[in-house]
Amino acid sequence: MGKDDSSAVVVQLASSSNAVSASVQDSLRTNEAPQAMVSADKTLPCAGGGSIAVAGDLTGDLDASATGSYQLDLMTTFTDCALGNGLVVNGAPYLTTTGTMTYRSGALTVAAISYSGAFTANGDTCNIDVTLSIAPSFSASGVVCGSAVKLSQ
Repeated sequence: MGKDDSSAVVVQLASSSNAVSASVQDSLRTNEAPQAMVSADKTLPCAGGGSIAVAGDLTGDLDASATGSYQLDLMTTFTDCALGNGLVVNGAPYLTTTGTMTYRSGALTVAAISYSGAFTANGDTCNIDVTLSIAPSFSASGVVCGSAVKLSQ
């Protein structure tokens, strides 16, 4: 698996992180008081077919104005996730997903999310240890399948 393939995996993880963040923000908008725990259970399509699923809990302490933080304890699983160039990713069995999302008046202000574990890419098992920042701006750094990855926007 090449560096471009490693970057494609990280971009797909960023997409799932953004979806979880959006789900939490929706929950903050629709509830009268912020919840101490929010469950995440999202399955998203991959660019070329298949899916990536995120499940678990976010726990935290937000005040009545929805200002505070959630800590993530999630599992992320690829299922026949096609990312282009013939690359198909599956869970081995899943990635541990941890981090913190900080909100101010219900808006995401800072988020740092780490992924660790293994997945299979076209039949080969790859280890991953990557940290993403999705707010206030996007960046990612770490190692995917032995290749250093560093992305930013």
